[in-house]
Amino acid sequence: SAPFILAVYNQGDYDAEDYETELVNAILSNQEEDGSWNEFGTIDTTANVIAGLSFYKEREEVKTVIDKALNYLSSQQNEDGTFSDNFNGANANSTAMVITALCAAGADPINDTRFIKNDTNIIDGLLSFLVEDGSGFGHTDNKGVNPGATEQAFRALIAFMNVAKTNKAYNVYDFSNNELTPARAISNSSSSSAPS
Repeated sequence: SAPFILAVYNQGDYDAEDYETELVNAILSNQEEDGSWNEFGTIDTTANVIAGLSFYKEREEVKTVIDKALNYLSSQQNEDGTFSDNFNGANANSTAMVITALCAAGADPINDTRFIKNDTNIIDGLLSFLVEDGSGFGHTDNKGVNPGATEQAFRALIAFMNVAKTNKAYNVYDFSNNELTPARAISNSSSSSAPS
């Protein structure tokens, strides 16, 4: 959850710099020697951590750790451009999570040579899971639509399209430039007062 907590703290001014620094330092100190993190599989966890740390990539020590993690991911990429997790083999979800991480870190998924294997880039790898009618993505093949794989692939493609359009890093977990409208909870009960 740490990468997502960091993303949340970067959506506004929450006066939490000390906690953010403590959390970033804890993440940095938990990186494995090979450059990965391992909570629920090294590929997905490492990709999520990169996305969370990318909010702090202007810090030299964070940039160094992200580069090491990207090199680890490059070493784990399959020859067909895909990524495997520790449970299902090559799959759209892990491939999509790595694309999301690359985009957040400012790496170009199509042109970064670390992520091109046998003239096949990671976007090609993700698209190999697209079902024939284009209605979604399969999890481990392209025979039927898997909702989780489709959602993660869609998220990755949004990130990639923004990087391709702007030539700048794009983090799908960063909503800080969106206009926020204050809201409050309301009650569906018969009570006339709003909950505190």
